[in-house]
Amino acid sequence: MSNCKCKNEKPLESFKDQSLEKLTLFSNSMFMPQAVLTLPPILVKKGNIIHLNSVVTLEITTDGSGLPVNINIDYILQRISNNGTPINLATIGLQREFSNQDDNLTDTITPNLTWVDYPDTGLHIYRIFIQDAGPCVDIDTICAQTRALNALVIKH
Repeated sequence: MSNCKCKNEKPLESFKDQSLEKLTLFSNSMFMPQAVLTLPPILVKKGNIIHLNSVVTLEITTDGSGLPVNINIDYILQRISNNGTPINLATIGLQREFSNQDDNLTDTITPNLTWVDYPDTGLHIYRIFIQDAGPCVDIDTICAQTRALNALVIKH
């Protein structure tokens, strides 16, 4: 970066959170909204840019009742600044309807998001939060499986 005013700092810094551990979001007709990925706190200085990438594989299982299956979930990128209230930066609405004619049907959805943030100076935490956005009909479970959240801090 030819115009970098980093003053002996690295012009790029990276942060990540990733997991292969299965995390249940919906079971027994109850949705459990929660953060599925959280980055460590990032100290942002004036002019820093944060480039974020995320992906989560959601596994949906049904009982094969023959009734149509509906899901309605929000995949949200949030920023928590200086230990304050989470702010939604971007939301992807995941809506899907599919037939449920097989015994113990399993399906997957893999939402992903790339985002560039220009936060104020301070300490920021980024996370992916998943919540229900409406009814999830004839679903046995929804689990977050393989997932990753990466941030690249670009210093100017």
